[in-house]
Amino acid sequence: MLNNECQKLGPESFFEMLIRAVNKNSSESSSANRYPDELKNLCLYLFLTSGRLAYETLVANIPNGLPSVSTLSRSLSKNYEKCGEGELAFGQLKEFLEKRNYPLRIFISEDQTAIVRRPRYDQSTNQLVGYVLTNLEHTGFPKTNQNLINSVSNIKNIIENSDLAKNAYVFMAQPLQDGAAAFCLTLFGSNNTFTHEDVLLRWKYIQQETTNYNIVVDGISSDGDSRCLKAMKIIAGLPAFSKQETPYSPYFQANFDINNLVPMQDTVHIATKMKNRLLNEKIVLKMGNYEVSKDHLTDLINTVSKDKHLLCLSYLDSSDKMNFEAIDKLSSTRVISLLTSDVCKATRQLLVLTRYILDSYLDKSLSIEERVYLIWYVTLFLRLWRAWIKEQSNYTLAKNWLTLNTYTCIELNAHGYMILIEKFRSNPEFVLPWIYSSQPCEKFFRQTRSMTSTWSTVVNFDMLDLLRRRHRIQAINSIINDSGDKFVFPRERNKKLGANLRNKETFIPPTEELRNVIIKARDDAVNDCKILGIDMLENQWEAALTEVSIPKQDDSDHTDSNFLLQSNVTSTALQDEAEQLSETQLTANEEDIQDINKDEEILQNFTSLDIKDLSGCKTDISDISLIKIKINDKEMVVKKSTLCWLFFKRKGRLSSDRLIRCKAMSGPTSSSKKRTSGINQKIGKKCVNNRVKNTENLKTQKTQQKKKSENISDSETSVSDSLSVHSEFENETFSEDDDSEISSEYATKAGILEGS
Repeated sequence: MLNNECQKLGPESFFEMLIRAVNKNSSESSSANRYPDELKNLCLYLFLTSGRLAYETLVANIPNGLPSVSTLSRSLSKNYEKCGEGELAFGQLKEFLEKRNYPLRIFISEDQTAIVRRPRYDQSTNQLVGYVLTNLEHTGFPKTNQNLINSVSNIKNIIENSDLAKNAYVFMAQPLQDGAAAFCLTLFGSNNTFTHEDVLLRWKYIQQETTNYNIVVDGISSDGDSRCLKAMKIIAGLPAFSKQETPYSPYFQANFDINNLVPMQDTVHIATKMKNRLLNEKIVLKMGNYEVSKDHLTDLINTVSKDKHLLCLSYLDSSDKMNFEAIDKLSSTRVISLLTSDVCKATRQLLVLTRYILDSYLDKSLSIEERVYLIWYVTLFLRLWRAWIKEQSNYTLAKNWLTLNTYTCIELNAHGYMILIEKFRSNPEFVLPWIYSSQPCEKFFRQTRSMTSTWSTVVNFDMLDLLRRRHRIQAINSIINDSGDKFVFPRERNKKLGANLRNKETFIPPTEELRNVIIKARDDAVNDCKILGIDMLENQWEAALTEVSIPKQDDSDHTDSNFLLQSNVTSTALQDEAEQLSETQLTANEEDIQDINKDEEILQNFTSLDIKDLSGCKTDISDISLIKIKINDKEMVVKKSTLCWLFFKRKGRLSSDRLIRCKAMSGPTSSSKKRTSGINQKIGKKCVNNRVKNTENLKTQKTQQKKKSENISDSETSVSDSLSVHSEFENETFSEDDDSEISSEYATKAGILEGS
């Protein structure tokens, strides 16, 4: 029985490896213990995911069977190199790809998440981490080694003249191979004030640098951020400024360039935005003679048994705008088949569109023709629906249609998929639409928030925490990927990265066949519009089908539509500029550290400092983490981290409630600060009311809560939420069109319970 179970796990199961290691090491001294690489990798995974306490418990109870923590630490340091803030790890990326025999072709995704706003001293790099770094003019990426600390004046200048980072921005490189682990290319702090021009500069620099390493960047993806979206429209030339002939004209309206970057938008985020529009009670979606309404779904849940539709009323809660599980269930074929009443036709049609969007990219079992049909049916139906709304005097696009952000994302994906098909005709194994997304970034953020010790409930982190966890996350992903055929990792299955078994076909249909598929999608979209009562004059149908209703960019933007392939600044020049800036900063700091008199002016207001003086301790003054200061003719040796603590006055906080945390990522405007502060106070008061509803000391606790609310920072809140949430998006950003304002009702729901 035991042998049969072992054989199911592969050539040698974990249990067999463990027994063999125990038998072999029992006859040796503990210093001579040896373990196979597969076992060490699995143990490293257990150590990183469960924490030190859990792993040390296993080691203590299985003597000679598992490698020690120190052995795992050496393995981690040897095989997974650390990177500083803003450093682009192109060399490590190539090594990562070649070591696993991945193709040297990647998709880049980018995203950001909220972090705790506080500075921290990093001894390994001698820098103050947590502030927004200045970007290089020709790359859009931050300067490295910018906040080196070698004097008291360095610390004070950085704290007084720099902005604290409120978000962490990450770039992930996804190899074009199904099931391959993504690689973190770079990450850095951000205050969310970059522009679409910065986005274009970054993409251009990445493309130039990867070329030097013989790596091809086939495309770029994001989650609907308005600046990335604008940059993508410029690259795609959407809508086309000249009616060029393409293999898929007249419905294809973008620049047909298979040599340029292909921009794509995250399918999961598109679906959640469709859900938000469906559940928004301020929006009335009209489709001809019918109206989309969440009341139809409410009636279905209340009148049909749950085993038929698998829904619950919480899926219709509009407060959680990033709940993917909700829209995945709402748009399932089970639910669609139950909405048979005529009055539900529009609601059913919107769910069908959402299902097609998801399946076209995430259902691995579909053929290329099926995917083309689904995504182009949605695209052409939306063009017709939009044209009909514009012709109605009593309806507007803002109040009776989808958001422009959502529609633009769908158009980009439909056009991008056709370009990728033609681009990969000679390499059909690269047609993997489920990995053309920003989900690698989302997974990276989820892993970071969950990487705490066994008994910890902390889900937030600052910039230094993220930098220290980066190589650990890379180790986890690599182990899962490299050992997936030997061991089982049940928690790593993610429907957002593709569902069902992959269709093994490696054949791309001829262009003419795919063109016929688009024509069939057009005919079906027209027929379904007529069934719903979306009707137009005979000469208006074709005009609506060939019109991409996206506002064009300025002429100045159009001139750069293909600029990623142009280069007037060499990669070497950019590197020299970065190195020169770093060397200049380093030289200045070396001069500062030898001039204690400059620091005396900064410390002259202190008659004495009640901090630990390490002068009398057996410490090496050459230690980079120590610094010598002078106060009233008295010299002291103190830690740099202590001085950072001394000069920094404000303590940043970040809610552990995901719904509130995402709201803290908006731009730093005074009006938004006031609005957020007011919302935080309402949430806090509501929390108190709920917690003391049946107690006798209501007045006392209200007073305590009021004092607590006054200490909440402008853009962050201390209120925590223990509500169960299934979706794990970490940073959805919505454009102004997406109606993401927080209502007082939402604020009340979000703060029902306060976390411990």
